[in-house]
Amino acid sequence: MENKLKTAEERSASLEEYVTSHYEKWKAKVDYMSGLLKKLPDLVELQTTVYSVRQECLEYYYTLVNKISEHSKKYKRDYAERYNWYKTQSQIRYGTDSAINAQISSDLSDYTYGIEMLNALAKYMQETLKSIDDIIYGINSRVKVEELIQSYGK
Repeated sequence: MENKLKTAEERSASLEEYVTSHYEKWKAKVDYMSGLLKKLPDLVELQTTVYSVRQECLEYYYTLVNKISEHSKKYKRDYAERYNWYKTQSQIRYGTDSAINAQISSDLSDYTYGIEMLNALAKYMQETLKSIDDIIYGINSRVKVEELIQSYGK
């Protein structure tokens, strides 16, 4: 039992590291692109970078959504199997369905934790996509501001 708990803890720590590393990776990418908005000569590099980064972000978001879907499917299947087992084969008799549901929720807490972590990362990726879209919009605005500055400088 203790060995099983240890591996569950290790899986949770591994998932947390995975999520944290992706938060940091995407934050760095958005920060880099935001920094390129500051100088007009950097806009050329930004324009070539931003669309490929946006596509990468979008593909990663959909990969996360698929992972969440797979984990949810497995959770539901395991939940149904455990419910059937607790209802028909368990040596412990539960008085109500809510007692069975509580036991199953406890048994499958690793699944729910993983799904919650992946959902949080997916929401983060949605917000990252919005930030990238804002940067794309900001390129045009930055060019217009530079044109205004140059026209007043003449």
